[in-house]
Amino acid sequence: MTFMSTTGQAPAPSAGARGPFGAPRMTPGRWVALAVGVPAALALIGWTGFGLVTTVARGSYPFSYTIPVSDGQVAVNINAGNVTLREATGSSTARLTGIVQYGLVRPGISESTTPTGADIGMSCSGINTDCGMNANLDIPARTAVTLWSNGGDITASGFSSGMSLSAAGGNVTATNLAGNLQIDTGGGDLNANALDGALQIDTEGGNVSYPSALYSPTSTNVISADSGGGDITITQGGEKLSAP
Repeated sequence: MTFMSTTGQAPAPSAGARGPFGAPRMTPGRWVALAVGVPAALALIGWTGFGLVTTVARGSYPFSYTIPVSDGQVAVNINAGNVTLREATGSSTARLTGIVQYGLVRPGISESTTPTGADIGMSCSGINTDCGMNANLDIPARTAVTLWSNGGDITASGFSSGMSLSAAGGNVTATNLAGNLQIDTGGGDLNANALDGALQIDTEGGNVSYPSALYSPTSTNVISADSGGGDITITQGGEKLSAP
């Protein structure tokens, strides 16, 4: 039963009355939870959306550069990406070809020649995911090679005129190489096989695996290895030599 006031209207509920589904009272703890939780939730939603966009918006494009050969030597500095060295039969010029890969923002690639060799640069921004390159460096026969790769992997096989390979954090795979050889992984691993000549190995933390350092009576193979923390394992004529 509802009692009417003298004015004909139902009496208003007291100011403190609240139904079972009314808004909860905002305590200081709840304000703090909102202040912390809402921005974190929005950031997570935004980052998830950004990740989906970059996954869908992946792109690539090819490139090709002629690399100068001077006095039977080639020197190349690449600041991002993996490089495979190949011998270019019948050619007198060196060439770097490959594919640039990127996630959201198309990076630029540049080539310049300095007194120390050719520089290949990429402008990968901080928000770009999967930004880098996969390249082949074709080298004329009987050409000495100096290659620096800033973090990418290096693969070389079948050269006989000496080689200096430096990967600043990437892995190096070297097989069937001869001459004066200098290999520095800068933290990555070195996997070597069938190297003949004066060999200098340096790694700032990576592991060195050399399963077939086999000497012949006429071999000039001399090995000097320095590890900045990784393991070195060399197999010579059936005997395994290991060093921390």
